[in-house]
Amino acid sequence: MSKKIVGINLSEQEIKKIEEVLISHGKNPEKKKSEFIRGLVNTFDSDSFYFSDLQLEKLQVEFENLSRVGGNLNQLLYHLNIEHIEFIKGNLNDYCLNSDDFAETINELHKIVIELKSELRKIAKQKRVGY
Repeated sequence: MSKKIVGINLSEQEIKKIEEVLISHGKNPEKKKSEFIRGLVNTFDSDSFYFSDLQLEKLQVEFENLSRVGGNLNQLLYHLNIEHIEFIKGNLNDYCLNSDDFAETINELHKIVIELKSELRKIAKQKRVGY
């Protein structure tokens, strides 16, 4: 395979990032920049998602929020189920479920889940290479 010299313009910050990555992998940054760039070109997959540290941090927060919502919903349904069972057994005389409040709470939880899904989709659509 023949090779051609290609000139690319990089900022000092971009060059420094490349050098830092090479040094962290025990490579000589003065001799291995071309090898590093060839590696990026040869392994690039436009269907793969690459996230920056900031994006990964935001994803972690969103997953934690989603997990909390799921936990809260499970607790709510667990307690409703226990009360319903006690009512059926005849142990609760004053069993009262305000269906309007319950529906409002479920709708609020649903909105939160939809918002989280939307945020996660926005993050996933950003195909950025993160170092």
